Amino acid sequence: MESGDELKDLTNELFRRMGRNLLNFQAMERMLKFLVLKGQLHGPISAIPDLMRARADSIRLTTMGPTAKRFFEEIMAGDEEPEPDLGPVEIKEPWISFSIAFKGDKKSKAEFRAELEDLVRERNELVHHLGAKWDQKSVASTRKLLEQMDEQLARVIPLFERLQAMGQAMKDCAEALASARGDG
Repeated sequence: MESGDELKDLTNELFRRMGRNLLNFQAMERMLKFLVLKGQLHGPISAIPDLMRARADSIRLTTMGPTAKRFFEEIMAGDEEPEPDLGPVEIKEPWISFSIAFKGDKKSKAEFRAELEDLVRERNELVHHLGAKWDQKSVASTRKLLEQMDEQLARVIPLFERLQAMGQAMKDCAEALASARGDG
């Protein structure tokens, strides 16, 4: 195969892999937003729809980095139990306070956070800077980026699957609460 044809084929494959990785990053970002959105709710029952809309609005246009930060602040519980939001001292209507937290030992949480922060940086590199670093006329440069895209995917998938499992656990918890019935 001629070098020009080879470069064209490699470039097309690079674009395919870059797109694949970008879509996986977007899926990861959506899952983070879901976890943050559904992870907490506090307020008087009459305000719940407005509070949910406000929470969704605060997350909708947030990029992956700030969303990941918020995920760790709100969803990945600290060493102590979070203080429940008991509402105002004088309650005039039912007050809801709901939060879900995923716990783990300090080391595993720190590793998880570091992995996620690294992937946020990689996502930003892919979206904003990769094109400037790629020599589009070089077969070697293109091959190197192809390898990097595969290596990146190998880091993205396990973390995304972990976030998906958290999302499923959150959905399962909500379903269990919705179907719970008191006997008394």
